[in-house]
Amino acid sequence: ALGTPRNWTAGLGMASGEWIKILHDDDWLTHSDSLAEFARAIRPDVDLIFGGYEAVFEQTGKREDRTISVRRFNQVARHPHRLFISNLLGPPSVLLYRRSVNETFDPALKWIVDWEGYIRMLQTHRAAYIDRVVVSMSYNSTQVTQACFGNPAVEIPEALVYYHRHGDQTRSTWMMYDVWWRLIRNLSIRSAGEVDRFANGAKVPFFLYRIIAHQRWLPLRWWKIGLLSKIGMFLSYKLNR
Repeated sequence: ALGTPRNWTAGLGMASGEWIKILHDDDWLTHSDSLAEFARAIRPDVDLIFGGYEAVFEQTGKREDRTISVRRFNQVARHPHRLFISNLLGPPSVLLYRRSVNETFDPALKWIVDWEGYIRMLQTHRAAYIDRVVVSMSYNSTQVTQACFGNPAVEIPEALVYYHRHGDQTRSTWMMYDVWWRLIRNLSIRSAGEVDRFANGAKVPFFLYRIIAHQRWLPLRWWKIGLLSKIGMFLSYKLNR
């Protein structure tokens, strides 16, 4: 046992077919023809095929369609760093890809493993989208993503992995900068020493120290007020360019 996601990324390395379909153990193909839908989407000029999905919440039984439009998908494919703002594509079970694709998922990551992998794939490979629900995803409190949420020992070092791979384009728009702002705010980080400790030896970019300094303008509880936080973020963004 290598631990999640090392287990499933190790399994991907054992695949021998031309195309690889990911399906986690708590996810399933929604319809009897879901796999056929993926097969029908295969084209010679496409290496990645994403499908629409629904979230199924185990505790309540609620089902939520999270499929996006083809137009929205094409915007993401052209500007994959939008996935840092919101993972519109979903967990890896939505994906079918050619085995020849070199840029896949980093087994050292847990919190950002899916969308960080998608970004690198979409930067170098053509993709298509099935705009109907083909995969169902089960959501419960025991999943790895739930265990990582709000954990600075996971979120900070993985966010820094993303930054060091992609540089300042990770904060090139105010919406992307807002993700960094909310990361520091939501983890209640109030000093450079705190972020250094959680960085686990990774170099912390100067702009992140500046965000911490800017958030010390007000008590942390004030930044929990949405409008006030947004105003502070915009000021910080202008000062930090």
